[in-house]
Amino acid sequence: MVESSHKQSKMCLEKEASILESLPPNPNIVDFKFYSEYDKYSLMGIEYAKDGTLQQLCRKYRRKGLGDEPSSRIIKSILLGLKHLHGNNYVHRDLKPSNVVISNLKDLSSLKLVDFGLAIKYQIQQGIEESCGTLVYQAPEQMDGGKMYGKPVDIWAVGFIMYECLAGKHPLWVKGDDNATYIKKAQNLAQFKYGRKFNKYS
Repeated sequence: MVESSHKQSKMCLEKEASILESLPPNPNIVDFKFYSEYDKYSLMGIEYAKDGTLQQLCRKYRRKGLGDEPSSRIIKSILLGLKHLHGNNYVHRDLKPSNVVISNLKDLSSLKLVDFGLAIKYQIQQGIEESCGTLVYQAPEQMDGGKMYGKPVDIWAVGFIMYECLAGKHPLWVKGDDNATYIKKAQNLAQFKYGRKFNKYS
């Protein structure tokens, strides 16, 4: 729900509703229910995921990770949802653990992608140049703006999510990093030193 007076938020909600309504149903994409506009606010209804977000799950296992088998199921679910999204020529552009929800913790194939407010239709002849999304899950070409990018930026984000599931922490960001420090790390990935724990999962 957003207030109608917040035009940017309202536009994002309208766009998200339009994308979800246009997508064929898929078990790894959250189900769209309705979109309604009122005098003071706009409201979108989506499927309820009773077991929270992947971010909440990862926080319970911070520093030790979720383990190989649960992580593989999680990433498979995310990739199947992404395959459906990309197959319909959309790029999500803001994949991160908080945008993956869990319908049933006992069935990790129930994970679903949510929050399509920054998603965009992809046209291979044009590409995308706009910088948007959450910095610590952005691919380097997505960070600055002005550089052409496409569907692979979502795969970059999935790789970071996978590492976070396995290792219990983000692969690059550490507490105290400002934006400039983090961008330098991401753009010089080949020279960055990760230590033994990264080598175990890379």
